[in-house]
Amino acid sequence: MDDKITEIPDQKNERSRDPFTVFVIILIALLLILIIYGAVSSSMESKRYDKIKTLMASGDYKQAGELLKKTNYRDSSGLKLLCAAHLEYEGGSLSLARKNLYEAKSWYKAYSYYNYTPPEDFDAFMDLIDKKQSEARAAAAERERQALEYQIKNGVPFEGMPASRIGDTILGKPSDNVVKRHRWSYINSNLKIEYYEYVYSFYNKNGYLVFEAVCVGDTVRSVTDYRKNPVAPFDPSKYRGKIYDNSPSVDGFSNPEDFYDWYYDDFFDYYEAEDYYYSHGGS
Repeated sequence: MDDKITEIPDQKNERSRDPFTVFVIILIALLLILIIYGAVSSSMESKRYDKIKTLMASGDYKQAGELLKKTNYRDSSGLKLLCAAHLEYEGGSLSLARKNLYEAKSWYKAYSYYNYTPPEDFDAFMDLIDKKQSEARAAAAERERQALEYQIKNGVPFEGMPASRIGDTILGKPSDNVVKRHRWSYINSNLKIEYYEYVYSFYNKNGYLVFEAVCVGDTVRSVTDYRKNPVAPFDPSKYRGKIYDNSPSVDGFSNPEDFYDWYYDDFFDYYEAEDYYYSHGGS
């Protein structure tokens, strides 16, 4: 009887240890799986990283960029920005290339404590971008200059054209009689700026006015094209006899400019003469 009594407790104790043993075994197995998975994953990431660096070294930034989308290994964030800079550069988007390169350089500077080594000299690449941008700006300026030259030599004076080129269009040289107009630009009721307008007139062989260009400073501000309906020369002698009092008469004038030129001393400025011209039947 005594042997049976002592055997039963031993069996119970062994059964009570079974769940713990199973748990430990499972835990150890999971840890081993995680360690193996981590090692394999790290190895795969390392191989992908090495391939990315190889692709970048060979200039294949497109494929390198695609692989970089799948990893966050080491300095992959900086490499993504660098790849983007190269792709924008290859596509001709120099401003975006410069922006991405600047961000890549800033990233490596921010994480300098990891001692990551950039795959290339950022400053040399930046200098190359700046050189290309300078060349692009110079080329654009030359195209603009050529377009302006063509427009001047093959057309008539136009708004925004340099006043110094007023005689280089198909109309030839303007009349020597350049009208100078005194003008005021009102900023507000207490502030006004004085300036002058210069009116260049172009006439055909019959003496008819065919074109006018108004210049301020060295720029053509406005133009009036009379080529379809040339204006006959003004002959004041035909109309002076029609004036029956001392007031300026608008008879015989086809525009307020000629009216103001004739009665220059009777008005404070052109705008006063213009108001008078239209209020007294001028058209």
